[in-house]
Amino acid sequence: MDSLIEAARRPLVDIAPEIAGALVLLDAGAAEVAQLSLGPAFLLARAHRKTPRPQVFPSAARVTICCALSELAHAQQAGVELGVEGYREYAGALQQDLAEARAAAGLPPHGEGAPPPQISVRHVPLHLAALDAATFVLPAGGAAAGAAM
Repeated sequence: MDSLIEAARRPLVDIAPEIAGALVLLDAGAAEVAQLSLGPAFLLARAHRKTPRPQVFPSAARVTICCALSELAHAQQAGVELGVEGYREYAGALQQDLAEARAAAGLPPHGEGAPPPQISVRHVPLHLAALDAATFVLPAGGAAAGAAM
């Protein structure tokens, strides 16, 4: 049986080859879990309650957004405009946002010497932060901590 530390790290370790070299965006809860699970060497400049729009990254060639909620869970939330294919819909919207951000920044459109950025949205279940092999906490910025009980 894995220790809690190994269980907390596994979602991040499993996707490490896929996100190498990508701009990775994490919500506040996921960022807290990543920092606690991977140790002090994993430094984050900023964590966001909501995923930042990519306008601040107009030259990004590859963007990966890690969601602690599954695609189905997103679709079932009240007030959410995305459907059961929300990850694909969101990636398409981000692609359009990046194109607009490039134009606003005076960068050439994708296809004119710049390939379109690779954008992926994926479920990464970062639900607990291990303090040691047998003790865990829920991240203060995570969905479980912010939900009404």
